[in-house]
Amino acid sequence: MSLMYEESGRLQRGLQGGVSAVAFNSSGSYIAIAGMEDFKVYIWRVADNKLLYTYAGSNSPFLSLEWMPGTTDTVLCGSHGGYISVLRFSSSITEVTGFWAHSFPIENLAAKGVQLISGAHSEVRIWQQLRKDQWIYVRELKGPLTDSKNVEEEIIVMGIHWTKTQVHSSVVIITYMHHGIVIYDAHDWTRLQSIPLSGM
Repeated sequence: MSLMYEESGRLQRGLQGGVSAVAFNSSGSYIAIAGMEDFKVYIWRVADNKLLYTYAGSNSPFLSLEWMPGTTDTVLCGSHGGYISVLRFSSSITEVTGFWAHSFPIENLAAKGVQLISGAHSEVRIWQQLRKDQWIYVRELKGPLTDSKNVEEEIIVMGIHWTKTQVHSSVVIITYMHHGIVIYDAHDWTRLQSIPLSGM
């Protein structure tokens, strides 16, 4: 059975230009949207499609958004300049912190608990939150395996996803444009399986 969707609302205010990233919080009650041309981040409440907050302090577009797990007040934003910004808001966006993470634009963010994975071009890095305003670098994941069909192709990360299996309580799945899918054990970051595009 195929899924059916219907329009439930339109976000009318703000957002001048194209959209570069969209993210719902875990409960689906808020949505964050990044503007490609105005470099802003907008926070809407889903129940009434109301624009609540606008952040306009960036000098480059945000290409990825991720809500901190279990929160309704903290959004992680990966920028074109390789910087991860942390936006916190209450009555307004009252606090912005962040850190430099990559030498490439950050197009993928995936958080679970106090861990964050960022993907930028060929780079995949693990970060851990020690305190509210402090993140530390943990490690960089080894890239995908290459074969005769993709050895000349650039390694480009397309997606990062946390999940679990019957055997492993926490795994991370990373998809690549030319190099298939790699599955990692999120406890020790060993590579569990590589699935080349030729095998899909």
